[in-house]
Amino acid sequence: TIKSLLIFFYSKDGEIIREIKYMKEHHYFNNPEQLSNKIKQNIKIINSTNAGFGKSEYIKGIAQKNNKIYIYFPIGGEIKRDEIIERLLALNIDDNVLIHLDLQDTSKDDKIALMKDFLFNFLILGYYSKDDTVFYISNTIEIIIEIPNCFYSFLDKFPILKLFEIETITEANR
Repeated sequence: TIKSLLIFFYSKDGEIIREIKYMKEHHYFNNPEQLSNKIKQNIKIINSTNAGFGKSEYIKGIAQKNNKIYIYFPIGGEIKRDEIIERLLALNIDDNVLIHLDLQDTSKDDKIALMKDFLFNFLILGYYSKDDTVFYISNTIEIIIEIPNCFYSFLDKFPILKLFEIETITEANR
């Protein structure tokens, strides 16, 4: 089990620093330029200019095209840490998997904080935990994150997502 983690940064601001501040018992000292080289390259964000453009079908198609096992993992709304860890532990994951992380809107501040905590731990640190239960995710697993069309910018609400490649489905390319 991991009891501590040390990450070096060389800046006093940035998306990662803001996310770390949400973590309990955090301590930080601060380089986003070097961090961007360490960000997992197998994570991509899919959004669209309008609702109904087929983001989910597009992601399923990527899994089929690359002969990957497709795992759909919706998260959002009235989420609870217990439920997240239980659902993660129930997944049957090997190296030939594509996880479709379907982010759904949530409006309560405590749920937004939990979602930010999940995204940071799962996408950046490669694990998610509750008490002594830890779910680790391999660096070889491909993750495609679908973000919803909202009346606000989902990327502004969850700025950690801006660290990854973003592909937008438009009328012209769907």
